[in-house]
Amino acid sequence: MIKGKGKGNIKRQKAKRAKASVTQRVLGIFLLCLMMLVLGVIIFNFFKGTPPARSNTTATQHIPNTSSTQQAGATTDAGQQATANAVEAQNQRAKYSFYNDLRKRSEEVHVELEEKIKAAEEIKIDGKNYRIQIGAFRERAHADRLRARMILRNYPVQIINNGELFLVQVGPYMDREEALSIQRKLQRQGIKDSVLKAYLN
Repeated sequence: MIKGKGKGNIKRQKAKRAKASVTQRVLGIFLLCLMMLVLGVIIFNFFKGTPPARSNTTATQHIPNTSSTQQAGATTDAGQQATANAVEAQNQRAKYSFYNDLRKRSEEVHVELEEKIKAAEEIKIDGKNYRIQIGAFRERAHADRLRARMILRNYPVQIINNGELFLVQVGPYMDREEALSIQRKLQRQGIKDSVLKAYLN
């Protein structure tokens, strides 16, 4: 008799656990669907790009036709419009200010680059000297881009046209050890393919 009761209790406990497990699963699926729906609405509003239109209270609601109410509504609308116009004007000024600053900085960098290119081309070493070749291009524009990038990193860079290619070279350096040191520094900065060349002027 006791054994029968024990088996009955075990069966009832298993049934309760199974029912609780099903309830938890259904609740979990419901919460997941609800979260996905909320996320979908947020994403839709984000990509929609336009803020929801504000309703004009004077147009949608029936307001008694009294002069004081109309004056208050007109004053509020005018104030809101003036605030919106001021914010828009401020945003436009900030945007144009950013572009003006960017253009001015670009012009400054261009002038600085031209000065550094001129200074690098004027470097002359009599006798034996060393240069590190970091690029060889068929098109001058590619060589110019690499030279500009390296000059803005404060390296003396020259472009040599050998008749077929435009060679981009860092230098010249009188001392071979100094040139090797610069070559190692370039490798640490990501320029792996470089060749040390010796010249005699």
